[in-house]
This record gives sequence, C-alpha cells and structure tokens, in this order.
Amino acid sequence: MSAACEGLSGKLLPRTLRQFIWIDKLLRASSESPQTKELMATERDAREDFGQTVAWRMAELNLRSATRSPLSGLIENAVVEKYRSAPCMRPFAANEQVILETSKSLNVLYVFNGTYDPYLIYWLFPLQMAFKQTAPRAEHPYELAMYLHSLHQNLFPTWGELFVTAESVMSLLEREDAEFFAHLHRACKKNVTVDPKDFLVELILQERRRAQGICAFENGFPSRQNGTKEILASPVVFLRKWMGEGFVGVLNLPAVLLIWDQLFMKDWSLDVMQNFCVSVLLLLKDSFMAADDYPSVRQVFLSSASQLLTADIQRAWIHLQQGGLPADVPGLNRLNQRPLVDLSPPRHGSAEAGKVCLDPGEISPTGVKDILLTVVLPVPRAETCYSETTQGDVQ
Repeated sequence: MSAACEGLSGKLLPRTLRQFIWIDKLLRASSESPQTKELMATERDAREDFGQTVAWRMAELNLRSATRSPLSGLIENAVVEKYRSAPCMRPFAANEQVILETSKSLNVLYVFNGTYDPYLIYWLFPLQMAFKQTAPRAEHPYELAMYLHSLHQNLFPTWGELFVTAESVMSLLEREDAEFFAHLHRACKKNVTVDPKDFLVELILQERRRAQGICAFENGFPSRQNGTKEILASPVVFLRKWMGEGFVGVLNLPAVLLIWDQLFMKDWSLDVMQNFCVSVLLLLKDSFMAADDYPSVRQVFLSSASQLLTADIQRAWIHLQQGGLPADVPGLNRLNQRPLVDLSPPRHGSAEAGKVCLDPGEISPTGVKDILLTVVLPVPRAETCYSETTQGDVQ
C-alpha cells in the first residue's frame, strides 16, 4: 500500500482505487488489529462494533431509528444551508437523495457517540462522493457514519494542529513574499464587517484560550469583544476555515477529491495540507493584490478559490512538495494568462485599437449575441450532393 501510494502521489485517483485506499486508511486507522489482517475481516469487525454501539444507544435514547435522532430538525436545516452555500456542493442542493443521505448519516453519528458539528457536513461530502451508490441502500448512511467517525477520531488533524499550520502558512508567506503578506494584513483592516457565520467563532476562541492556558475567562478577565473582531479579521482565520473544512467549502469538487486523495495516501500529513493551503493562496495572489479592503479580500478567500483550475492546484502542490520555490506558484495560474479581447468600437486615430494577438489555432473567449452562422464543410467532388438549406443548417 505504501509503495502504491508513493507512486500515485499527486494524481487524481480513479473511483475504484480511491474507494479501496480510503477504506483501507479509514478502517486500519481505528483498528487495533495487526496491519497484516485482511481488509475484509477488518471491515467486518468494524461494522459489528459500530452496529452494536448504535443499537445500544438507540435503546438508551428510546429511538425507533438511528436516522432520526433528537437533533434531526437542526441537522436537516444545517445540511440544506451548507449545500446552498458551498461551491462544490451547490450542484447537489436540489438532489433530495443526497440531502437525505447526508442528514441520515449525521443523525446516525449523533446517536452513535453524541457528536454533531456543522463542519462535519463538509467532511461527510467527499465520503459521499467517493462511495456514491448507484441505488440507495438502507445500510449506506450507517457505513458513511462509520467512515466519518473514523476520520474524525483518527485521521483529520485537530483544531489545535490546524491553528498552528495556518500560522505556519502565514509565516512562510511573510518570509517568501513580504509584499503580499503586508498587503493582506493591511487590506483586512479596512472596512471590517465580520460575519460570524463565516467562522466557527466559539471553536476558534476556545482553541486559542486553550493554547494560551486561559481557563477562567470570566473570572477577572476583561471583555474580549474587540479582540474577537480583530481575530476574525485576520487572514489566518480564513486559512483555518479552508483547512478546517477540508477545502470543501471553497474549492470545486475535482480539486477537493484531488486534495483528499493526497491526504489519504499520505495519512493526513499536516505538510500535505499546508502545501495545498500555500498553493491555493499563492495561485490567488493577483486577485488578492487587487483587493483593497476586508469585503473584497473576504470575497477572494471564500469565492475565488472555486474558480481555480484543478490542474493548476495539482501542479502547484507537486512543485512545492518537490521543494520548488513558492515565488513560482502565482505564475502557474493559467487563468491569469488568458488573453483578453477588446470588443469595444475602435477609437479614432488608433489603427491598433481592438487588435488582439493570439497563438495560431487559439480561439479567443469572446461572446456575441444574435449571430446566425452557416458552416460549410468541404466534400469530395465525387460525393458532392448539395441541397438547398435554410440559414443555420450545416452542409
């Protein structure tokens, strides 16, 4: 397995191989049995243990079904909201089967161990995409809940680790690109209008207090409301959000699957997550440099990342993994290299106005309306058989 993962590093896995590797990592991470034990036996034992615990908890909570927990209404509302807001989840927002599967799985997890947090909706989504069923099965939400539990308990970095990693990314940016670093901090201080819904506010503050050793917040400590706003207006908090949501909240689906493939193959190494965070941040450098206040920086952090090409993120990450210079990453964003076409009328006295130089064979990304074209394809003389056509037909 380790040799296979090493050879596949940097690649987007095909579906069957992805399922095999992800299941192997998920089940063996939580298994106390020897690594030499067959995967089927490991999975059977995990299913039995999970099922027995769920059954015991259902009896304790006096529930008829584990898919309808005491938090069902809260979970369903949160699921609908997340699917409407996250770029990679939005195409499934009207898919009742996917929405119901998400809600059921999170309810099962809550019954299993009393765990529910909104960010788990993001963590569950890649698992749903990786283990998508052609026909719904009653036990599938239980399988997904079992996988999510293992991911939560054994693989996904802790919030404390993510806090340190986000700080490391900003430190690296300060060393490698002081101008970009200074611009981000300067812009984030202008016209600050923080929306608490953007962040896991309580979680961030709790982890920060733990890191500082502050336990008795209310006993003798002044109010930290201003401090809270200052913390949430920092670029580092956006990076925590990116990584804390597994990049699901900001990237498109192929990019998310690429990142999760690498994380599973590298046993969820923090170095892998940090290099992806640096890659996305630097690929968006031009967009960030054009943003001059907090609302515009926020827009780039939360919306522009989903427009990046997956292949560019892949190349940037491989570049950094192989020891490449971070300064080279912004140039890997091919969206910044696309030629622009001026469709405005030519200015008087300027023979070159509107002229665009394109590579041979390249089609410029222009858009026109109400134009009807007739395309004529050459046909050998012996087979020529033309007929009268109306406008728009192809000959």
